[in-house]
Amino acid sequence: MNSTDPARRAEPISAVFMQDISAYTGPLLAGWVEAGNHIGAIVVPGFRRRPTGFSIGNFRRRLKRKLLLRRYLGLGNARVKLIEFGRPYDWGELDRQLSEVTADVLICHAFPALIPQDLLGRFPKGGLNLHPALLPNYRGPHPLHRLAVDGQHAVHGGVTLHKMSAGFDDGDIIGQVPFPKPTGCRNGAWSMERRPRCGCW
Repeated sequence: MNSTDPARRAEPISAVFMQDISAYTGPLLAGWVEAGNHIGAIVVPGFRRRPTGFSIGNFRRRLKRKLLLRRYLGLGNARVKLIEFGRPYDWGELDRQLSEVTADVLICHAFPALIPQDLLGRFPKGGLNLHPALLPNYRGPHPLHRLAVDGQHAVHGGVTLHKMSAGFDDGDIIGQVPFPKPTGCRNGAWSMERRPRCGCW
């Protein structure tokens, strides 16, 4: 590879990811690291707290996340800062925790609320969102559920990468990939058994 190769000239990018950690999102994190980039932190869904302050179920969920990180990122990258963030959303507290993280961009996947502009302003390159539908169709939270109810997966199902803005899913579109039409699909309908799955909040 010579010095004029674009891949060599590109500077690594540090990102904060806002998504759960699962078998569906793990490859995204792995691909980011394999491309030479850095993960500053991952904001994951918070768990419901029990009155006793301890839950064996939550302990197991946290352990599962750590094991998945090790599986997809390897031992060297598995110690990524995890920030639990759940309802009711305390954006001020999240901003305080992110103040300890250096990152260029915020990348979201399946987060159901609008990110405040003040928080996006913390990132020099702004925010990017992976939306599980072909925008501008099916903007807003939970598009997979609405696609299933309307029977429109074969028409509007896919993934859109777009810039985040002040409105729901109305930032500039960077790229789109449609879902492949499943065998046996008729007139745009897609049965619930064939619908895609994702790590949602």
